[in-house]
Amino acid sequence: MGIGFPEPTAVIVADVNVHNYDASIGQKDNAESLAVTLSTDQETILQSIATAVGGGSGGFNAFNTAPLTDGSFGTVVSKAVLLGETMEICGFNVWGDSDAEWSLEKTSGQIGGTRTSPSNLADQVSYEQCISVVGPDTVTIKARHWYVSETVDFYANLLGRIV
Repeated sequence: MGIGFPEPTAVIVADVNVHNYDASIGQKDNAESLAVTLSTDQETILQSIATAVGGGSGGFNAFNTAPLTDGSFGTVVSKAVLLGETMEICGFNVWGDSDAEWSLEKTSGQIGGTRTSPSNLADQVSYEQCISVVGPDTVTIKARHWYVSETVDFYANLLGRIV
């Protein structure tokens, strides 16, 4: 007599670092990925938990790098928000080959930013309450540096989700 389980409807593959150990010598001999099959009810519960802790569907990490000349703002990374979408910006990471002023912007103007220094060329900005941008719009991270007549590389990650 068996126990009845719902019929699985999807397979989610996740790296969970399941290791096989040789018990006689106590050493790992390989690592594997584990495929987990979830029912529709389990998928719904998992999605509800992810949404509640801020990992709703459409999460993204937009990354780019750009060489910028001195004196004016230049775009390092941009991400479009389509009509009918809302982007929740949860933070951003920036760094570069020189110090800079950083601006987080949407089409209508600046909505955030930071400043790096010669002794700290990187910064991580997190928002306790994510910033909402309703589409259609474009979100950009721009940088400006003052190393006269030099072009240097800058990098940025825009972190958030589409809800």
